[in-house]
Amino acid sequence: MKVFKISGALVIAGAVVWWGIAKHQDTEKQKVIVNEVRHLVGDCKSTGNSSAIGIQCRALVWDITSNSLSSAHSMLPGELKASSSDSQITVSMVTGERNIRVGTYSISGQPAYRQSKDICVANWPDKNAVGMASVVSKEPRSARPVQYQPEYGDPN
Repeated sequence: MKVFKISGALVIAGAVVWWGIAKHQDTEKQKVIVNEVRHLVGDCKSTGNSSAIGIQCRALVWDITSNSLSSAHSMLPGELKASSSDSQITVSMVTGERNIRVGTYSISGQPAYRQSKDICVANWPDKNAVGMASVVSKEPRSARPVQYQPEYGDPN
């Protein structure tokens, strides 16, 4: 019997590599799930905007404009965050955004924008449209250090 000495750093590095592979595989499966409900965007739009849409199960927030997880997904509490292994998922798809100019910074002359994101909500694997909603960001900062770039409110 041979005894090998393994350093803690090697074990941690292996765990990090395994976690990265598992996360990539989950993201690829989530893409497949979104692709199965993406065609429902038109149905969502025909239901009209709703101020409140219920989530029946764990949720996935996907930005179809960039074909990637939305940054809002990472902000979901763990018990609400769907993974590709869930049997039912409420999929919230970001379908577009609008920037509404609400001001101009006096020194830099740069614009300040409130953002509005359009969200189509669908259930998977049932593949039925739940509805459409718009999420409006917080107001951009009223004052900031001088920067020569626009400022956007955070819709997440």
